[in-house]
Amino acid sequence: MDNISLKLLCDSTYLPVVLSFAEKASQAFGLGKKEIFAVRLSAEEIFTYLCRTIQEKDVEIICKNCGYCIEMTFLFKGEISLKVFNLTSSVFPDRTENLDEMGLLIVSRLADNFKILKNQDGTMSLVLVKDKIYPEPGNDLKKICFEKSNSFTIKEPNNEQIKIFATSVCSFCDDMGVPDFF
Repeated sequence: MDNISLKLLCDSTYLPVVLSFAEKASQAFGLGKKEIFAVRLSAEEIFTYLCRTIQEKDVEIICKNCGYCIEMTFLFKGEISLKVFNLTSSVFPDRTENLDEMGLLIVSRLADNFKILKNQDGTMSLVLVKDKIYPEPGNDLKKICFEKSNSFTIKEPNNEQIKIFATSVCSFCDDMGVPDFF
């Protein structure tokens, strides 16, 4: 699994660097536009929250390609409020004391998985997982034509070839040969 990391001072002047990092890493690891937007917004909210709340100002952001998803980890020293990560939690925008937590509440709802870990070395990891969205199979897919050949090569497919195969496999079967859950 590939990963990219960024270590920087937790200062809001570096927010454009964090946003660019989140966007470019997500793009490099194959996320679509909607997922990239969600990761970028999440990175913005998390970094802004950390800038306002943690005392130790060094933060490391690690973006890991997990194949079907990306995992973005914010590694830092300090404590944060865990209240907003409760699924039943609510934040009222008319109360100014809740504004710090509203961004994290948004992030926890945007992510496909979100967790906080207390590491043995005293650091904390705030981990955001965003799954890749694959295109829905449909009738609008072009049927891929294969030429009959006596020679062929077997090779490991790349991610894009797997996506094309998975979404077009139904176009080669009649309706009776495709299970209902496809």
